[in-house]
Amino acid sequence: MVAPKTEGTAAPSPTRPARTNWGVGLLLFAAGVAAALQIGKAVAGLPSIRADLGLSLVAGGWVLAAVNVAGGLSGLLLGALVDRFGHRRSMLAGLVLTAASSALGAAAQDGTLLLLTRFGEGLGFVLTVLAVPPLLVRVTARADHGVMFGVWSSFMPTGSALGVLAAPVLLAHGGWRALWLAGAVLTAAVALAVAGAGRTLRPPGDRARLRPSPAMRAVLTAPGPLLVAGAFAAYALQYLAVIGFLPTLLTTEYAVPAATAALLTAAATIANAPGNLLGGWLRGRGAPRSVLICAGSALMGLSAVGIFADGSPLGLRYACCLLLSFAGGVIPATLLGAMPALAPSPQAQSATVGLGMQGSTLGQVAGPPLVAAVATATGGWGATPAVLGLAALIAFALGLALHRFEDKATP
Repeated sequence: MVAPKTEGTAAPSPTRPARTNWGVGLLLFAAGVAAALQIGKAVAGLPSIRADLGLSLVAGGWVLAAVNVAGGLSGLLLGALVDRFGHRRSMLAGLVLTAASSALGAAAQDGTLLLLTRFGEGLGFVLTVLAVPPLLVRVTARADHGVMFGVWSSFMPTGSALGVLAAPVLLAHGGWRALWLAGAVLTAAVALAVAGAGRTLRPPGDRARLRPSPAMRAVLTAPGPLLVAGAFAAYALQYLAVIGFLPTLLTTEYAVPAATAALLTAAATIANAPGNLLGGWLRGRGAPRSVLICAGSALMGLSAVGIFADGSPLGLRYACCLLLSFAGGVIPATLLGAMPALAPSPQAQSATVGLGMQGSTLGQVAGPPLVAAVATATGGWGATPAVLGLAALIAFALGLALHRFEDKATP
C-alpha cells in the first residue's frame, strides 16, 4: 500500500480556503456535467441523425467530433482569454453559449447547420471546462485537492452517460431534436444556478482584463504542460473513438436494439467515472502520476485488441469496452490534477488547462473520423487496434516523460 501524503499545517494561501466548500464544488461539477452531456447526446443520437439527415459514416464521425474543434484549434488561446476575462464570467458565458447552440441545432435540417451548431456547443464546452479548475482551487482546501479533482475529472463520463441514458425516452417521443432541446434546457438551468453562487466564486478585485496574456508564451515553453497536452490527446483519441462508435458497432454487427445499445453504451461510458475517482484516490495516497498514466495506457491498448479484433464475440468486446473505459479513467484524473500545479505562474492556470484541453480535444476531433476512415478503407474494424494501440503507446511514453515533474506536480 502506498503511504498517504502529509500536507503539513501551513496556513492556507490566499487562493486556498481552510475548509473545502463542497456545495460550490459540486455545483461546478454540475457545470462540467451539463457541458459534457452535449457529447453523450450525440453518441446516442447518431444513428437517428444519420437516418434523418442522410449522413455517411464519416459525416457521422464529424457530428461526434465537431464539438471538439474549438478546443482543438484554440484551447491555449481560449485559456489565456479566460484568465484575463475572469473564470466565473467565462464559465457562465460558456454555459449560455452551449445552451443556445443546442437549441438552434434542434432546428437543423441538414448536416451543415448541425455541424455549425456543434462547433458552437464545443466553444461553450471549452469555455466552461477551462474556467472550472481555477475556481475549484479557490474553494478547495489543500488536503482535499486529490479527491476534488478526482470528482471533477469524472464530469465527462458522467455527463456523457447522462446524455446516453436520457436518449431512449427522448428519441422515442421526439427524436434526436428532443434530445437537443433537453440538453439546452438543462444547461440553461445549471447556468442560472451557478450565477446564484456569484459572490462565493468572485475573488476580491475581480475585473475583466482584455489585454493579450504573456502566459501563452510561458506555457508553450514549459515542457510539463506540453507533455500533459500530448498525453491527453492520445488518451482522448482512444476513448471517444471506442465510446463514440459503440452504439453503431452494437447495432450493425450484432443487431442489438437501439434502446439496449444506448444502455450498454451508457454503462461503458460511466465505467470511466470510477476510474476517475480511483485515480484521484491513488494520487491522494501518493501514487506517482507516471505510474498511473502508464498503467492506464497499457490496459487501454490491450483492450482495443479485444474490442475490434475480427470475430470477437459480443461478450468479449463489451467486457473490453468496460475495461478500456475504467482503466483509462485514471488518466484524466491524473492529468487534470497536475495542470494547475504545472502552470508557469498562478496567472497562467487557465492557459495551462487550456493547452491540456486543446490536446484532449485534438484527440477527440481526430479519433472518430480517423477510425471511421480506416474502417471504410479496409471494409471493417479489423485495423482499428493498430490505430488505437499506437495512441496508447504514445500516452505510455509521455507518462514516463512526466516522471521528472513528479515533485512539482504534487499539490
